[in-house]
Amino acid sequence: MGIVERLYSKELQSVVGTKNKRCNSCVLHQRLVQKKAVVRHNSWCRKRNNSSCVFYLVWMAQHMESNGIDKYSKEGDGSSLNTSRGDSSELIQRETNLKYGKPKKIVVCGGDGFCGWPTSLFLSEIGHQVLIVDNLSRRNIDNELEAGSLTPICPISERIDAWKQVSGNEMKFERLDIANEYDRLLQLLWREKPDAIVHFAEQRAAPYSMKGSAQKRYTVNNNVNATHNLLCAIVESNLDIHLVHLGTMGVYGYGTSGGEIPEGYIDVVLPGGQVSNILHPSYPGSVYHTTKCLDALLFQFYQKNDAIRITDLHQGIVWGTNTEQTRRDERLINRFDYDGDYGTVLNRFLMQAALGAPLTVYGTGGQTRAFIHIQDTAKCIALAVGNPPNPGDKVAIFNQVAECHRVRDLAKLVSDMTQVDIVYVSNPRQESAENELQVANRKFRSLGYEPILLSEGLLDEVVNVAQRYAYRCDPKKILPASYWNRKRKEDCERYAKEKLDRDTYARLLGKVSLFHEQQNSHPYSSNGRIDSLDEENMLYVLSRGNPETIKLLKKTLEECTTAANGNVD
Repeated sequence: MGIVERLYSKELQSVVGTKNKRCNSCVLHQRLVQKKAVVRHNSWCRKRNNSSCVFYLVWMAQHMESNGIDKYSKEGDGSSLNTSRGDSSELIQRETNLKYGKPKKIVVCGGDGFCGWPTSLFLSEIGHQVLIVDNLSRRNIDNELEAGSLTPICPISERIDAWKQVSGNEMKFERLDIANEYDRLLQLLWREKPDAIVHFAEQRAAPYSMKGSAQKRYTVNNNVNATHNLLCAIVESNLDIHLVHLGTMGVYGYGTSGGEIPEGYIDVVLPGGQVSNILHPSYPGSVYHTTKCLDALLFQFYQKNDAIRITDLHQGIVWGTNTEQTRRDERLINRFDYDGDYGTVLNRFLMQAALGAPLTVYGTGGQTRAFIHIQDTAKCIALAVGNPPNPGDKVAIFNQVAECHRVRDLAKLVSDMTQVDIVYVSNPRQESAENELQVANRKFRSLGYEPILLSEGLLDEVVNVAQRYAYRCDPKKILPASYWNRKRKEDCERYAKEKLDRDTYARLLGKVSLFHEQQNSHPYSSNGRIDSLDEENMLYVLSRGNPETIKLLKKTLEECTTAANGNVD
């Protein structure tokens, strides 16, 4: 039954039955608080009969069905129409339930992180009870790398308080290391009795996992232990808990497969002609990706042995910073990592573009990767929570992606939008220089997933995040700091020495960053002058190599410097 038919139910029939009521007092008018909806409603109800109201609801339902329930939300996906009446709230909740399932008690492990935080807010928004479990290790890694989020991140308690203030929904938080505190984890499950666990609690950066022996060992110990402890605790608790795990497309590897990558399983012909459906072969490209492959094997065993209900989501590279929920208050803002270890390729490009610096493409830029917006990550998690596998079903595997792009094409997209140059640098990763990637994502599509594409939201990231917070950037952190092996490190260092002076490039970025910071405050102060050593390089980047623009910028810089000196004197 479609949304149109569901809306034309007892509520609508009762509206048809009550005739000769004025539009300004009709039930529908009281339900519609969003300005655009009210304007359209009034224009359709000029005859002041409620059959017009029914016609309007049918029209609205058709658009909801094609564009998603959230299109008519005042604040987010949690309520398709914000209302003040109990009966309409029930109607809204039913419609939300039809898309995302009934409200549940959910534990979000890793709920303070880049994907975990906006997902926790979205789950809370659509009516779930959310308990965030996190050991705050990502914040500690910021200290280790001396490279924090570009966006200012509030303490977790302040984040949760802010969410309650803007939404009225309460979330709970428990600081717990699920990889090392098994007994506390088990006690938590017995106490809370959750319906589902969403598992983000893993070290998520491939470059960080290759940084050195300490980081490699930490990634394996943390990721594999966390997953295995969750599985053991679910079994020992004797509770029917649905585990939703955020995996990665990297388990498939990034070589050219010769066809579309299926969702988790592949049909093969065994020796003797027997046809079998098996888990897709894994081909990890880093220690991080290897831990995700180990997760997948653990899931297969515990589903077969203990009939745990498990959904494994093979996600592409996440782009975007904010969601409809995190935009409501500055204290709710999500992470934006731009450094060489945690910053995704797109975030690095956006940060460089915001500073007016060249985009650094690794190798030929022929690597093809899958992408998904952070808002869609939250929606897909909610869809997975609302559609668990039946008891005894094999592990449900979804490819959580929206689109695929070559890295050089992505760089061109950003370059065309921001008018910055592109430079090709030696690749710190051990990977194929070129690869094709075709990914099936029919399962989420069948559940109503309509993705946000890069062409739709990229400019917002440039203007509202990268440029807005550029003054917080440490430009030295953008370039690669981790290498897959000794040869990759030697090649990168030799390339940098011959073609890209790393120190000069870092100083240049620093000057451009300072330039942006001063634009947001005041013209050059006595401690913010640009020295002549880097002046030509800076002017070249800002002018994109145009000789006439260089002359104009140099003249402007001289005038600003003269004015600043006059003010100081």
